[in-house]
Amino acid sequence: MKKTNKVLAVLLVALMTFALSGMTAFAGTITVTDVVKGETYEAFKILEYKSNTDKTAYSYYLEESNAKTAALKTLLEGAGFTFTESADKTQYFLNETTMTASEIVAALKDAGLTESNALAYAKKTAGSNGEAVFSGLDAGYWFVTTTTGSLCTLATYDDEELIVEKNTVPTMDKKQSATGTTYADDALDLAVGATVYYQIVVTDGTGTDKDIKLTDTMTDGITFNNNIVVADTTKTLVKDTDYTVTVTDNDFVLTLLASYVKTVDNETITVTYTGVVNENAAMNSDTNTNTVELSYSKQTQTDTVKFSTYDMNLKKTDDGSVGSETTLSGAKFKVYTTAEGGTAMKFSKDDTGYYVDVNGSEEIDAADGTGVTIRGLAPATYYLEETQAPQGYNKLAARQDFTITSGATATLQVTVKNSANVVLPSTGGLGTTLFTTFGLFAILAAGVFLVTNKRIAKEEI
Repeated sequence: MKKTNKVLAVLLVALMTFALSGMTAFAGTITVTDVVKGETYEAFKILEYKSNTDKTAYSYYLEESNAKTAALKTLLEGAGFTFTESADKTQYFLNETTMTASEIVAALKDAGLTESNALAYAKKTAGSNGEAVFSGLDAGYWFVTTTTGSLCTLATYDDEELIVEKNTVPTMDKKQSATGTTYADDALDLAVGATVYYQIVVTDGTGTDKDIKLTDTMTDGITFNNNIVVADTTKTLVKDTDYTVTVTDNDFVLTLLASYVKTVDNETITVTYTGVVNENAAMNSDTNTNTVELSYSKQTQTDTVKFSTYDMNLKKTDDGSVGSETTLSGAKFKVYTTAEGGTAMKFSKDDTGYYVDVNGSEEIDAADGTGVTIRGLAPATYYLEETQAPQGYNKLAARQDFTITSGATATLQVTVKNSANVVLPSTGGLGTTLFTTFGLFAILAAGVFLVTNKRIAKEEI
């Protein structure tokens, strides 16, 4: 940096009119290295240059020749440069300046320097070779800038100048958490109704001076809570002053305004917000995504995080003890997370089955027994308690467990079997008739026994 300032100080030295012998004319080259692909680099000639043969004496100046140079002189004076008119009133020589390199950069960018008001202009779009080369340039004082941010001023009196892109573009990293404490890139296992915490960390680049735009797109399986907080390492940013936000359904666009971006360099800005997993969440984590795109100048970057939920399909059959195993209708269940006791989970019902919902009901109807789907479960062991058995069958004596495994890619199939009720047969069946007949016969036999026993007793008296 000291070397750069020293060079600028030397190059900006204004020498009053002196004898110039052997003035040279040449085609110079400016090479910018470490360029950012796709960005535009511009070179503006703002002053003429002349020197003696060995370049021990030189000066920067403007010809007092036409309206264009007069307008450029006014622009440069507005940027803080001062000039001294030559004795013959044909030229204006640049005076020594006390401005630093960064002040010169800011002043020239804010002065409204354009292709039309510069003495000469060249433009390059950086390719993939890492350089932007301006060749065939006239000798002069050139100001070079880039769409990545303010680069630097460049005054040249040699045949070739080499400068390095000092700007860096912003970067970002998207993470998520199930607790709001530890954030990571890893996919999460979540149940419907769970809160997922999101974090976008933006690292502002060097020399950035434009809007930084974040476009966040959420899966339909997340309900956005619209609770964005933006902060850097020193303060919480102010909406509509430091940034703006536009929300559309589950998506939002957050823009860090150039007015704020210009005030920080290599700053870390953190954006946090939450969402709730809803009934539209799918088993496939590639569907349950949250993607953010960062846009700055010509550069874009995306980052995506994912989560999974899991499904179970419940089928109800008999145990095959009275024939072939068949599906049974009429059963109802509750789901617990403990083998005994505890509170039953709650579910709501839609066209595709049941899904976890704390505002729903506890009981699940197995319908015709061919299979009812329960969605939005997290990995764990669950317990089915039968609250109503199919007619003519016994309820389960104890809860039946099933386990959801993390990483499963298919719906878990669970079959609950009931045995036929031989203790208390169905009303109106053959079993009921036999049971009733047997009871009446027993009562009649007891009555006959009592009557006979009394007669024998009397005869013995």
